[in-house]
Amino acid sequence: MKKLLLLIGILPLIAFGQDYDVPKQVNDAFVKMFAEAEDIIWTEIDGEYEASFYIEEEYKLAMFSADGKWLETSTSINVESASAEITKLIYKKYKGAVIDNIFLVETPEKINFYRIQADDGESIYKIKMSEVYEILESKKVSFSSVDESTEDEEDVE
Repeated sequence: MKKLLLLIGILPLIAFGQDYDVPKQVNDAFVKMFAEAEDIIWTEIDGEYEASFYIEEEYKLAMFSADGKWLETSTSINVESASAEITKLIYKKYKGAVIDNIFLVETPEKINFYRIQADDGESIYKIKMSEVYEILESKKVSFSSVDESTEDEEDVE
């Protein structure tokens, strides 16, 4: 019975990925960079660790390698307050699309860019845009009308 209760108590943590034990070097690097972080949730993705958190009401994601090396930080940008350069370009190139989210991505190499997701009702576009508003990469993810769990991903020119 005790094992069953323990299992029931652990299952929500496993299912929602909200309570990962991260390696000490990952946690130490995170705390050093983001001491003011609140509401931290860790997720392991392909051997790397992603922390989602808030700093002064800004939503952020930070990625670290298993040895604690910082890989990138993404900061959410409110679509309504985003640069008109970003929104004009997206709305012109992806007719009928609505911007779902925009993140400013910062990297250790100082090669910063925007990661944008837009949706036209039939497809989702995953867009990488430079800080000078040039589209660097665009992928279209189409969902089958018969089976929405089927995804087809293709590069968009």
